[in-house]
Amino acid sequence: MRHRAGFVFVASPRAVTPYHLDHNHNFLLQIAGRKTVYVWEPLDRSVVSEAALELFHAQMSRQLVSFNEDLLKTAHKFELEPGLSAYMPTTTPHLVINGDNPSVTISVCYHSSIAWKQETLCRANFALRRLGVRPFRSGARLPGYYY
Repeated sequence: MRHRAGFVFVASPRAVTPYHLDHNHNFLLQIAGRKTVYVWEPLDRSVVSEAALELFHAQMSRQLVSFNEDLLKTAHKFELEPGLSAYMPTTTPHLVINGDNPSVTISVCYHSSIAWKQETLCRANFALRRLGVRPFRSGARLPGYYY
């Protein structure tokens, strides 16, 4: 684990944390109030494209990470109340909507060596694309190579 951190989020009733993804692994622990957490599959490139992921890692930009209402159909939906928690692996798209009362949530996050390697690959692919090279997507099996 690297870059370990903890945060306390105090939010107003019905506050919304917009659809986004983070560089770190994240555990949310609900302390007070209720919230709905929508979480998408981190490897689903129909939700976050390879280009969006590469730009996110290369330039810290969420410009290509965009939300539309149709995405809600494919999300995992979790209702958090005091004592319940949710885990979001690195680059997992998520959206949070607070309930009708104020909310207090503890967030514990960290960065892993595997996530760092994935980020490095995305940054390299981003640079190669800018040079006109079309690399294989990260995690793809190379043709002719035996695993």
